Amino acid sequence: MAVNYSDLTPGTAITWMNTGGTNLMNMKALATAGIREGGKSTTLVDGTKGFPEVLEIIAETKVQSAPTAGNECPIYLGFSKNATAGSENPGGLTGADAAVGNADQLPQLVLVGSIILSNALGTGVQRQRFEVKPKAEYVIPVFQNSSGQTTSNVDGETIITIRPWYRRTPIA
Repeated sequence: MAVNYSDLTPGTAITWMNTGGTNLMNMKALATAGIREGGKSTTLVDGTKGFPEVLEIIAETKVQSAPTAGNECPIYLGFSKNATAGSENPGGLTGADAAVGNADQLPQLVLVGSIILSNALGTGVQRQRFEVKPKAEYVIPVFQNSSGQTTSNVDGETIITIRPWYRRTPIA
């Protein structure tokens, strides 16, 4: 007996960084305790694949001095049903590259997880991968630097990448 199955297929990755990404998010030389939001994404809805089943998030950073092992850089997402940058965003997000005014806004967002920093990696790349179920058509990432160090002062060394994964039609 033939079995039909359905799996996931990847969409186009969206990147947030200070230069050269899909969206602007200046996390370059971000001091410890700094919080930064990126620009609102274009729609996650694909014209042929629909709404994504899951979002794969890759967050990476480099710091200017070796961090204390176990310090974290939390990653949050703000979801919106409105394409306009400043409309219907949770946590007072603007939908544009900007500093987030206060950490007490963060609980209104979806906590994705944290880059758990390693002292052994020193000033090398510190990267973690997460998955989250999307809540609406547009997304705004937020990076909180709780590393105890300033992030790298080099372009493109602190990046958030989000790849939507879509459910494929069942295959026989």
